[in-house]
Amino acid sequence: MTGAGGLEWEALELLAAGLPAAGAEERLRALLRARELSWGELLEQAIRHRLIAALAVQVERLAVAPPLRIGEHLALVLRANRHRVRVLQEEACRLARRLEAAGVRFAAVKGAVLASSLYRDSGERMMADVDFLIPPAEGPQVERVLDDAGYVAGRYDAATRRVVHFSRRESIEFRLQPHHLPHRIKLLDDPLVDHVDVGFATHLAWTRAGFEVPLEPLLADAVAVPVAAGREELPALRPADELLLAALVLYKYASFAVYLEAGCDVSLAAFADLVRLWRHGVDPVVLRGRLADPQLRKTFTWSLEHTDRLFGTEILPRLGLAWEGSEDELHQVFFAGREVRIAPGGFRRRLYSKDRRLLFAAGEEMPR
Repeated sequence: MTGAGGLEWEALELLAAGLPAAGAEERLRALLRARELSWGELLEQAIRHRLIAALAVQVERLAVAPPLRIGEHLALVLRANRHRVRVLQEEACRLARRLEAAGVRFAAVKGAVLASSLYRDSGERMMADVDFLIPPAEGPQVERVLDDAGYVAGRYDAATRRVVHFSRRESIEFRLQPHHLPHRIKLLDDPLVDHVDVGFATHLAWTRAGFEVPLEPLLADAVAVPVAAGREELPALRPADELLLAALVLYKYASFAVYLEAGCDVSLAAFADLVRLWRHGVDPVVLRGRLADPQLRKTFTWSLEHTDRLFGTEILPRLGLAWEGSEDELHQVFFAGREVRIAPGGFRRRLYSKDRRLLFAAGEEMPR
């Protein structure tokens, strides 16, 4: 599991994998107590990969004693993240009740439900926003519900603590790529969580993906999931469908340069969701039934092939699936319509790199 990243990177991969193997917990404890461990390097990479709260959880659970100031910081991070997740889940539930009253069909996805269903309200799963999945026809009704609930279309400006309305160009881009409603922001009167950003996806795919995923079967199979420490419930996708969504999201963030340039390229936290969803109990028959389209199946297996290689899992064979593409296709990224290949070293090197643009800048163009 280790590579060029040394002890710090091995610890992060154990955190992302959820300590599944026999002896993994003791190995992580040993790594965190090792004199050779660089806490500065570990913290930097944990922040980059959205695993800082996961690190804090394990430091607390394993009774590890990091340097005093670092221990204080991790404890503060964990308390803050637990509070943030609770606030965002409660806001998601308030909005869900409004959507239900309006007769909207929907499911909460990603962190809003996974922080509870997979991570058991530990505070380990970090949340940036609240995400819902709706059929495209529900868009106008959802917009009305959001208006009534005080959500404003735009981006949050952390410097001014205000909502900045989308520019005309940004509004046009949303209309040209109708797979997602424009993000909405609601300001909150909370000292730590001063706003909630809510997004509504109307498709699992993206513009020019080459496939579509019918949403009706997924929403029809939705189940109620306890959230916010069991005080509320949200309709959520079944594990097989959430795994499908998580794999497509990982592929999207890992494959398109717009995310690389924006600083939100794929992280270990995205793989953590995939590994835990698999262990949560996925029905292989249901999942394979969703993957009849060859391009969809290829995109899905791309993410799971990387997961199996990184963590030594056997998710694809246990699902009765296999990666059907080439080795080059596993290491490509898209720059404005061009395909480029990552320099030799594989996906682990890409994740470990602190400036991934340099890896792709050195890559050679692939034929289109």
